[in-house]
Amino acid sequence: MSAPVHPVADNGPLLRIEGLSISLPAQADRRHAVEDVSLALARNEILCVVGESGSGKSVMSRAVLGLFPSRHVQPSAGRIVFEGQDRCKPRPSTCGRCGATASR
Repeated sequence: MSAPVHPVADNGPLLRIEGLSISLPAQADRRHAVEDVSLALARNEILCVVGESGSGKSVMSRAVLGLFPSRHVQPSAGRIVFEGQDRCKPRPSTCGRCGATASR
């Protein structure tokens, strides 16, 4: 039996976040839940995100999955690339929840 084929090269990152900022609604106590976050995670690598309560850990994690609490909390800048696909670009074959215009 052959090994599974993955769209990401073995030496390339499985997940890449570049300059991700996630805006909050105007009435929030600050402008961004996440501001200018960048990271790369290789296949079989473990990443532990540590921070104070309210620092954006869960919002960043949910952004990778395309899950946002409301249409007012969306990526305002940056890219999330998982297995070679930009998760911030709307795709007709998916739910399209992460359809923000990402800066390049």
